[in-house]
Amino acid sequence: MKKFILPSLIFVVLFFNGCDDKAQLKKVDTDKKIDAITFTLQDPRGESLTVKEARDLNFGHDKEYSLVAFWATWCAPCKAEIPHLINIQNKYKDEVKVIAILAEQDKDHDEILEFIDEYNINYFVSNSDDIFAFANLIAKKIGLNSIRSIPTIALFRNGEYVSHWIGPAPEEMITAHIKSSKEG
Repeated sequence: MKKFILPSLIFVVLFFNGCDDKAQLKKVDTDKKIDAITFTLQDPRGESLTVKEARDLNFGHDKEYSLVAFWATWCAPCKAEIPHLINIQNKYKDEVKVIAILAEQDKDHDEILEFIDEYNINYFVSNSDDIFAFANLIAKKIGLNSIRSIPTIALFRNGEYVSHWIGPAPEEMITAHIKSSKEG
């Protein structure tokens, strides 16, 4: 019986006290810098954006809003949204940066430039190597496992998530979210 008392007592003491230094667990190093994940997005017209993620997103431009649209050149609903994205870029040019992310692999810059010219696209279009990793980051930020459907559009205000749409989104709905996020 005495053989079990000492091991049992040691077990109880360790169980309630643990083996960790509680003072160390409560100590948080607030001065430690968090390395940012960085994506460089390229537009075939020569513009680039460096997007950084530490706690929030920094889209590498001076606009209050970033409207990130995932699309493809073969996607009919994506093509239907182009005039709406052009209108938003024109109407809110001082406040919104439309960033289109081409969700196609191996698309030549010349093909994309022809598409941009054909549809008179006035916003940033990226076909960078980082687009799929960038899509995973945006998916995480908007609460999805991945970007599985196109078009998918996500709205951010100063790097913080506002709203997103899967499938075609009416221009009026997007602009209503921009206006309501200013008020709230």
